[in-house]
Amino acid sequence: MKKNFIVKILLLLFLFNNFSFALNNDGIGLDDALSGLLLREKSIIQAEKSLDNATKKAVKDVNRPAYHFTPPANWMNDINGPIYYNGYYHIFYQHNPYNDFWQHMHWGHAKSPDLIHWQHLPIALWPSYDKGELHCFSGCTIFDAKGIPMIFYTKVTYPEPQDESPFLWPLIAHEQWAATPEDNDLILWQKHPANPIMTLETHGGPPFEPNWRDPFIFQEMGRTFMLLGANIDDRATVPIYEAKNNNLLKWEYKGILYEEPRANTFFFECPNFFKLGDKWYLIYSAHKPVEYYSGKFDIDNFKFIPDKKGLIDYSSNFYASNIMKDKDRLLLYGWIKDFKENMGWNGAMIIPRNITKNISGQLITYPVEAAKALRKTQLGAYKFKADNKNYILDKAIGKNLEIEITFKNIKSNHFGITVFRDKENQSGLTISIHNNIFIVGDIEVPLQHNAAFEEKTLNIYLDNSVTEVFLNKGEYAITKVYYPSENGSGLLIFSHKGSVDTDVSVWKLGL
Repeated sequence: MKKNFIVKILLLLFLFNNFSFALNNDGIGLDDALSGLLLREKSIIQAEKSLDNATKKAVKDVNRPAYHFTPPANWMNDINGPIYYNGYYHIFYQHNPYNDFWQHMHWGHAKSPDLIHWQHLPIALWPSYDKGELHCFSGCTIFDAKGIPMIFYTKVTYPEPQDESPFLWPLIAHEQWAATPEDNDLILWQKHPANPIMTLETHGGPPFEPNWRDPFIFQEMGRTFMLLGANIDDRATVPIYEAKNNNLLKWEYKGILYEEPRANTFFFECPNFFKLGDKWYLIYSAHKPVEYYSGKFDIDNFKFIPDKKGLIDYSSNFYASNIMKDKDRLLLYGWIKDFKENMGWNGAMIIPRNITKNISGQLITYPVEAAKALRKTQLGAYKFKADNKNYILDKAIGKNLEIEITFKNIKSNHFGITVFRDKENQSGLTISIHNNIFIVGDIEVPLQHNAAFEEKTLNIYLDNSVTEVFLNKGEYAITKVYYPSENGSGLLIFSHKGSVDTDVSVWKLGL
C-alpha cells in the first residue's frame, strides 16, 4: 500500500517535469497537452486506488495462485505486447482494475528480470473516455527504427456517449492505435498524436466487420508486417499489412494471409505468426483450445500455406497466447481463465514457456529454465515399482509443488498420480495414462499409437487453483483450473492391471 502511494507521487512529479514531450508532438498546444496528461494521470490514479482497495480482499483468498503471475487484484485476461528492454522482461495484459470480471479494458503492466519474479507497475494504457474510447483491446509491442518500444492496440469506441452495453460495442468499427513511452523504464505511456493509425475507412482493404482487432507485428527480410483478426461475410480471416515507413505510422493492405469458413473458425483472436527453423507457424485463439498451423509463408503473394495442425495446450483454461523472441529462444505467454467470481481477483498467467519443435514439426512448449528458481525445498525423492497398488507419498504434502515423475518398464494400461488428494473425502485431481490416453481430470488426449509402452515423464506444477501438466517435456501440455478441498494437499501414485517402475521427485515452490 505505502509503496503504491509513493509510486503515484513519483508519477505526479514526473508528469509535471516532462511537458517537453507533449509540447513538441506535432504542434500540440500547452492547454491540450495539459488536458490530455491530466486526464491520463487521473485515470491511472483512480484505477490504482481501486486496485488498492480490492487487494485487501484478493490476498485473503487461499485459492489465489502463489507463484503464477496475477495482478494486484481484480480482472486480467490476454497477455499483450511482451518485450525485453533495458534488462527487464515486460508484460502488459488486459485488465479491469475496477472489478473481478471483464469490463473497462485497460493495459496492466509488470516487469521481471527472469520471467518468474514480477514487479507490478502502474497501468500503461487506459480508455480515453474524452476521445470516445470504451476499451483498450489486445495488441503488441514492437521496436521502432530508433529502438524505442511502440505499442499497437485496438481502440474500441463508445456506441454512443456513456453507453457501455457489451451488445453494442461490436457494432461500432474498431480502430488501430499506437502509444509510445515517455521514459526508459516504460512507466508512462502517451497515446500517439497520429491516432488512429488505421481505420476500416482508411485501411485500403475490404469492408471487414467492425470487430477488427488484435494487431500482431512481425518482421521478415527487412520488412515489417501487421496481422489482425477480422471477419467478412462467411469467412474468418487474418488480413496482412506492410509498414510503408520506418516510424510505423503508415500501413498498406496486402491481402488475406489466411482464411477459413466461419463454420470452422469463429474468429482468429490474438494471431501470432513466426518462423521456427524452416517452418512458419500461425497460432490463434478461436473460442476453444489454442490451435496452430505449420506451413510456408509466400512473402511475395502474402499468403500462408498450411500443412499441419496442432494444439498449443489441450485445455480451454489456457487462452489468448502471445509470443516474444528473446535472443536465441522463442517465448510463449498465455492467459489462465475460468476462475471463481467475486473473490477480488480473476485470471493468471502461465509460467512462461520456451517454444521449440520436434523432428515432425510439432510445437513443443515447456516452462523456462528459470522456473527452477521457484524450488524452495525438496520434499522427497522416491523410486519404486508400482504394481496394482496405491502409493502415498507421506512427506510430499502441499498445494504449491513441482512434481517430476518418470515411468519406465511400463506393463500397465492405467497408471498415474492423484494430486490435491484429500483422504477424508477421497477427492483430488487425477493425472494418468489410461489405454494410451493422456488424462488430466476431465480432459482426455489420445497419444500416438506406437507410444503405448514407451517411457513417459510427467512434470506437474501445482499452485493452489492452478495446475500445469507437461508430458514428455512439453510434447503435450494441459493447463487446468482445479479447486482442491481444504485438506487436499496429498499425493498418491497408482498403477492398475500391471506394473511400472516409478521415479518421483517433489519440491515445494514459492517466490
